Amino acid sequence: ASNDKFTTEQLMEMVQGLSHKGAYGGLLFGYPHLLPHMQGQSLARFFQQTRSMMADGGIIALDLNGVPKPDSIVMAGALRSLSDLRNDSVIGPALQHVDILHMNEDELILLTGCRILDTVDSQEEDKFAIAKAVELFLQCGVGVVAVTRGGKGSYVACNGDGRFEQSPSL
Repeated sequence: ASNDKFTTEQLMEMVQGLSHKGAYGGLLFGYPHLLPHMQGQSLARFFQQTRSMMADGGIIALDLNGVPKPDSIVMAGALRSLSDLRNDSVIGPALQHVDILHMNEDELILLTGCRILDTVDSQEEDKFAIAKAVELFLQCGVGVVAVTRGGKGSYVACNGDGRFEQSPSL
């Protein structure tokens, strides 16, 4: 039940109590969809504050889980718009601060509306759909996106050099 009450302010106090500036260089934050007080602008501010305390700006990794089915029906094969993803109430404002984003294929589908056919004949088409969906996250400012696909392996994409300059540790 602590998920419903835990806040970014409480977490920030804990992080500040760990040590002096620059003593650590990475943060792995997980499951924002399950933490109602650690979403949206609160999550973005937490990432900004934490980055300022890390050596060389550190690395911020976000691991998704608990992504709910969307309230509205997304037309099969229709991707969310870039604006929709940037304005996502849970992760949208924080994406520009994320160096490494991890999700599984199902979460990618739920967040972007991409269509995976998942047949032997559709492997190239599926890779193209995944690449287009992942590109939305890169356009939101994420450094590296990793999508795990179970027995089908994984898909990893990186942003451009300019984004990597923002996070020297990356």
